[in-house]
Order: sequence, then structure tokens, then C-alpha cells
Amino acid sequence: MDNRFLDRFGNIKPNSRDNDSENPSTFNCAYVLSLAYFNNNTNIKKYITLFTAKYDGTNWRTMEDSSNVDFSIDEKVSALAFLNYRGQENWIKKIPVFPSFNNSSWASWYRPDVMAYTLIIKYPWMKKLLYWIVALKIEGSIYDFNRDAKGQSSGMQLAFIMLMGLGHIESVERLKEDFRLAFDIYYPEENHPTRELWNE
Repeated sequence: MDNRFLDRFGNIKPNSRDNDSENPSTFNCAYVLSLAYFNNNTNIKKYITLFTAKYDGTNWRTMEDSSNVDFSIDEKVSALAFLNYRGQENWIKKIPVFPSFNNSSWASWYRPDVMAYTLIIKYPWMKKLLYWIVALKIEGSIYDFNRDAKGQSSGMQLAFIMLMGLGHIESVERLKEDFRLAFDIYYPEENHPTRELWNE
């Protein structure tokens, strides 16, 4: 992988110009789950370490060395999706359902799709009750992307992460070309590692 797309911790960045990842777990997750979708056997051991490094024993953080306990909804959903896909139940238990009010993103944790996704991953028996909320959000992301691809590519990336985290490979396959276009837009540099996977 081109080191220009890695931050100082080894997280994937959205482009080669940024010094740090704005949502490192999300970019790591998009890459690792893309590897899984394309049956690419690249060793991902370091990404497991990178996900768990965001937890200090009490709080989850966006960046490893941050004193700020902010953990955005993109970061939370990405961590849940990645850990669930990898069968890391013990780590999933450490991600709280409800936010700390020290987290400036606390209100967004109560967004219905985020709450439903959290509960489904933590308590799989709840999928029958709550998946329709997640499905509505994913369908909304697809609709918004088809209406404004350039402005809504990040929503499609999160839809891909949500689906892969639940093992819904058939839905990803159905939307494969939409996801390919979304990653081309979101990662404008042709040699970005995630974009490269979708264009091999």
C-alpha cells in the first residue's frame, strides 16, 4: 500500500494530502470490508489492532492519541460493523449503546438507524424487530446518491459498511456498481487503496 494514504498510526486516510484520518475507523473499515467482498487475502491483522487501539479502557476515541472522547456515529457504526464481521464479540460488548455526554456527538448516537444498528450488532435477536429501520436508512442513502452522487457518496460508503457488517453480501452484489461509483467519487485519487480494489 502507498504510504501516502496512511496516517502516522497506520490508519487509512481519505486522500494523500491530509495528515490524519478524519474518521480512521470508517476508512479502515471500508478498506477491510472491500478486501473481504473481493475475497482478497491481504493480511488485516494490523487493522484489528488499529480498531481496538481506539479504546482506552473506558472511552472510544476517534484518534489513538486524542484527549478528546468524541466518537462520531460513522466511527461507531464502522467499529460495530468491523468487529461483527470479524466475530469479535468481546470487543462488541465494550461499545456502549448510549453515549457519554462528554462526547460532542452524543445527540447523533440517538439517530434511529444508529441506535437500531447498535442494538442489532450487540443483541442479534433484535434484528427481526429493528432491521427495517436500518433498511430504510440504507434505501434512503441509495435514493440520495442516485439524486446527488457527488454530494452523497459518504452515505453510500456507510451503507456498504452497514451491509457488510451484517453479512448481507447479496445486497452489496446487487448494488455493486453504485458502490463502485461512490468509492470513485469519495476517493478521487485513482491509486487510493480502497478505490483500487473496486476498479481492479
